[in-house]
Amino acid sequence: MSTEEHHTTLSDLGFHFRAEDLPIINSYTGDWSVVPEGHPANNYWAVDITGKGHPIPGHGSPQQVLEEAVERGWPIAYVAPYGHYVEGKDDGIQLHDWILEGRQKQRQKR
Repeated sequence: MSTEEHHTTLSDLGFHFRAEDLPIINSYTGDWSVVPEGHPANNYWAVDITGKGHPIPGHGSPQQVLEEAVERGWPIAYVAPYGHYVEGKDDGIQLHDWILEGRQKQRQKR
């Protein structure tokens, strides 16, 4: 897959995450879905590993929201449209739980 195709695929997901979490997200065998369905907000919030959403003032890009959340020391899992979360389309597993479990497995391998 070319870099351009890869980028398009990632940006079509509707949520954003830390680059180092890509292998964790890719290890999921289903599709991720932004919920609730419907028109997502024009601004974003940071969702931490407990599933709590943190609004960021302003209308920053997803990358800016991610960076600010990290600077604030929040244990960030991903960034989604404000008021929305991400879960497995078929099984309902929460992305923040999947990322937390994946990070724990990575730490155990070290």
